[in-house]
Amino acid sequence: MDNTVGILTFIATINYGAEFQAYALVRAVREMGYCAELVNYTCPKIADQETPKLIRNNEEFSLSSFARNLLKYPSQRERQRRFREFSSSKIQLGRIMRGAQDILDSYRYIVVGSDQVWSSKITGGDGTFLLDGKRHEGQRLVSYAASFGDSYPDPGGRQRLSRELSKFDRISVREESGLAVLEQLGIAGGTTTIDPTLLLSKENWSEIAAPNNKDSYVFAYAVAEGRSTLEYARRVANEFGMELRYISAYGSRPLPHAKNCGSCSPSHFLSLIRDAAFVVTSSFHGMCFSILFNKQFRFAFAGDKGTSRLCSLAEKLGISAYDISNCDFDDKIDYCMVDKLLEDLRNESKEWLKASLYFQG
Repeated sequence: MDNTVGILTFIATINYGAEFQAYALVRAVREMGYCAELVNYTCPKIADQETPKLIRNNEEFSLSSFARNLLKYPSQRERQRRFREFSSSKIQLGRIMRGAQDILDSYRYIVVGSDQVWSSKITGGDGTFLLDGKRHEGQRLVSYAASFGDSYPDPGGRQRLSRELSKFDRISVREESGLAVLEQLGIAGGTTTIDPTLLLSKENWSEIAAPNNKDSYVFAYAVAEGRSTLEYARRVANEFGMELRYISAYGSRPLPHAKNCGSCSPSHFLSLIRDAAFVVTSSFHGMCFSILFNKQFRFAFAGDKGTSRLCSLAEKLGISAYDISNCDFDDKIDYCMVDKLLEDLRNESKEWLKASLYFQG
């Protein structure tokens, strides 16, 4: 067991946000002077969800679902290939891990997060992300911006979470709602930290982005609220007389007179946002990169405003008025203010992480 920091999060995905937050946290920890790598552990349920398939495991067969999967399959396979190329060139992985005890036996420092690593709905109840094994003397267990997702654990799950999370030295979560879960679990001292992607600067992200897109276009990245996101983006593109380029995370019917970029690589995704004249998104990470690249944008959110990650970040940065209810395209975001507020949040989160990793022994 050496002093390498192992970052335990989701790997082998075709999800832009998951890929970038993993890259960002490894890079941020390295810039603090540590040797760091992603823990090479693949959650079985995540692997099943993220692997392009015509028929899903445990999914009842129907012609309609098969047709939908068939329509998306070529694009998803191409995206998977491009994600693997990005990962192999940009992200360092350790040796393959079999589970929690293997990880605990291999790393002196372990950081769990970010992403919904503590959501049983997402992981299938995989206890590896709780490090449910025997820890060693002198070991440091930390979580960074970990999330319970949007479903509160059942009584059996709460007992398990309380038992395993009490072994962590320091805990930070991604959402304010995560602090409430920690409190109900009897875990004291938790805090919130910003998403790892926001720990890096726009210059850091431009280093790994694809070359400039020289054409003028509006870019839409739809996750939740796909229809309203794309409709609003179409309106913006028509207003500006520009091409519409888009990615729909869960697939959609092709939009007429618009360019579908759904199979693009992570590097190309970054350049699509960086070079856009205007961005419309219902993705949290779409919002993060719009802010990092100082883009004029609008955001859509699903569900309760009080529990939305997008709304929470917008409130912290003073840009709550820029959701898709705002149709005044001349209403510009003041990035002098936003950049200052973001830098304060970034410094606070970096200091917390640095203090959490430091110990003598």
